[in-house]
Amino acid sequence: RLLLTDKWVASVPFLQLTALACMLWPFSVFLHAINAIGKSGLSLRLNIFAKVIDLAVMAISYWFGIYIFIGSTLVSSFITTVITVAVASRVIGFKSIRVLRVVLPTLIVSLVMGGVVYGIGLLPMTLVLKLLVQLSVGIGVYALLTWGFKFYSLNFVIFYIRGKFSKRWMNPF
Repeated sequence: RLLLTDKWVASVPFLQLTALACMLWPFSVFLHAINAIGKSGLSLRLNIFAKVIDLAVMAISYWFGIYIFIGSTLVSSFITTVITVAVASRVIGFKSIRVLRVVLPTLIVSLVMGGVVYGIGLLPMTLVLKLLVQLSVGIGVYALLTWGFKFYSLNFVIFYIRGKFSKRWMNPF
């Protein structure tokens, strides 16, 4: 309601379901890995298979309403991601259990941060204040948890930012 008017409130569930489905996009890295080792034919077959699954799920869910239709994209994305990861794991020699070990900490941190931010959203306060508090607490919780779990990505970001600022202070041009 802060950025969009009340007439757009009905679209929020669609955006939420779409955002959940998009969470699986980073797993496309496995298709890139398959391409990188020269097995583009397998990557093409996996993509075609994913599209067939998507179309079949959409054709079935079309008759049950728009919420089920949008939710079905999450289901089909999950199915095709699991299959892609399983196939790619065998081809590139990356065990599926190792994939879980890599992904699970990030998923847990994201879910905890999302839960905290959602909880703050339930508190009574003005929209602007709520947005600012959710944003700052979300960033803080995520950074604290990634620091606590010693995520490599956080160190990368910190060193990258330090490098940018130190170069800028030394040579402003």
